[in-house]
Amino acid sequence: VIQPGEFGNLLTIYEDIPDYWEAWDVEIYHLQKKQILQADSIEVTENGPLRASVSFKYTVSEQSTITQRVSLDADSRLLAFETEADWHESRKMLKAEFQVAVHSREATYEVQFGHVARPTHMNTTNDIAKFEVCGHRWADLSEHGYGVTLMNDCKYGYSCHDNVLRISLLRSPKRPDDTSDMGVHHFRYGFYPHKGTFQDSGAIQIAHAFNNPIAVFCHFQQQQRHTI
Repeated sequence: VIQPGEFGNLLTIYEDIPDYWEAWDVEIYHLQKKQILQADSIEVTENGPLRASVSFKYTVSEQSTITQRVSLDADSRLLAFETEADWHESRKMLKAEFQVAVHSREATYEVQFGHVARPTHMNTTNDIAKFEVCGHRWADLSEHGYGVTLMNDCKYGYSCHDNVLRISLLRSPKRPDDTSDMGVHHFRYGFYPHKGTFQDSGAIQIAHAFNNPIAVFCHFQQQQRHTI
C-alpha cells in the first residue's frame, strides 16, 4: 500500500501565510516550507482479539501537542486515526500525508450529490490551480484494479500530487479572528486500501459508516415494587 521506502500518516506542519484573506485562502507556495513531526512516545494501548491500537504523542511547539490513537479492527482493512490536538499555533497548517504505491492521472473527491475528479499533476496552469481540493467524507486515488481511500469525519480539504495523498487537518489564521481554531480539537480520519474501483470496493458505504458510528447506550430499568 505504501510506496517502498516511504511512509504513511506523516503529520506535517506547513507555513501558511496567504497574501490576502488568510482565513479563507490557501496559496500554493505553502507547500515549499514544511516540518515533519516526530513522535515523542509510542505505546501499544490495545491488543485484543477484536482491535489493536497504538498511541502516539507529538509535540508541535511549546504551546501545541497532538495525541493520536491508530486502530485496526478484526476483519477490517480500515486503519483509523483518532486524534486530539491542543492547537495554539500562528499561521501554520497541519496535514497528514500518505505516500502510496498507487499512480494515476486523477484523484476523486466526494462532493455534494456525487464526486469530482481532479488532476494529480501540474502540467498546465489549470492543473496548478487545483493544488488544494474541497471534498466531503472521502478522497480516493486508484489505478487499474487497486486503490486507496482517505476518509474523515469532519474535514473538507484534500490534495494529491503524484502519489502523495494529503488531508488538511488544522489551520491557524490570524485575520479577521486571531483566536481562530485555537484550543482542543477532536477528529478522526481513516485509510482504506481496496481492490477494484472505489465504487466496487464499498469505500463510499464505509465512509458513510465511518461518519455514523454505532452508538451504544446503557439503560437501567428500576424494578417497581408494589405493596398490598
